[in-house]
Amino acid sequence: MLPVLFLFFACTKAPERPPLSLAAEHGDLPGVQHQLNEGADIGAKDDTGLDALSYAVINEHPEVVQYLLIRGADANTTNVSGITPMIIAATVGDLAIAQTLQQHGAAVNQATRDGITPLMAAVASDNWQTAELLLSYGADPCMRDRHSLTARQTADQWRGRQETSRVIGRNKSLARLNCNRN
Repeated sequence: MLPVLFLFFACTKAPERPPLSLAAEHGDLPGVQHQLNEGADIGAKDDTGLDALSYAVINEHPEVVQYLLIRGADANTTNVSGITPMIIAATVGDLAIAQTLQQHGAAVNQATRDGITPLMAAVASDNWQTAELLLSYGADPCMRDRHSLTARQTADQWRGRQETSRVIGRNKSLARLNCNRN
């Protein structure tokens, strides 16, 4: 998943970003505040479908994320591929941002158009603490992507079965990744 997200961002032409998104991307909280006070549209997206919140998450600016959410940014916004801020936070492995997003209503099981969930993004990116956090929020380890893979199978594919088993064995709270339905 991580290479897929990087490929998505690397292969796209640099989008024209609204000034609010530029300020969020750079972690410029005073600039974000100024733009919003001047009437900037908090949900304005560039041609890839990314808004200021998404750029703040991508660049790991938790204070900007918090401020945008308080001011009304949509925690479940999607880009053209269906990538949400929670999927981005899971990919970059930023626990503080994932927690903030969840506190503001971000769906932990909202998937992309290809069925990639935040949990799948976390395990594919080797962000096991984020995966544990998502599981504690109710992430469903049995959801399947368009290839019918669960989060555990995604981890096996990206990290190898032996490594995934080793990580799960060391952290019992990740055992739910084995997708045992009750």
